[in-house]
Amino acid sequence: MLLTNLKDIDGNKITDHVCINYIKGFRKLGLLTKGDKVQFDGRVDEYIKEAVIDREWNIVIKPPMKDYALVYPTKIKLLNNHIAKQPVPENNAEFLRYIGDVTHDLKRMKRYFSNGW
Repeated sequence: MLLTNLKDIDGNKITDHVCINYIKGFRKLGLLTKGDKVQFDGRVDEYIKEAVIDREWNIVIKPPMKDYALVYPTKIKLLNNHIAKQPVPENNAEFLRYIGDVTHDLKRMKRYFSNGW
């Protein structure tokens, strides 16, 4: 899932966005929607982002580069929990179907990420 405007516990901005797995701890919160605020502990992990290559011309558009991810989220909680959330399917197949049904921006996001982001 895509989280935006990440801040540390003191309110300092960490990054504008990060992709993180929609693990069981997030699923327990119910259907998350734009504007929801979640809090969790996590570790920063370093990885190498793949190169972006133009297959037609066989040229490297963007070389491999170091990037960072948040992993092993724990103590996950919803901060603006004043509204009851729709439950999220627990079965993986049903969950994947659910994600496909509720995510209308997948094609736009795919184009965004495949254009060398």
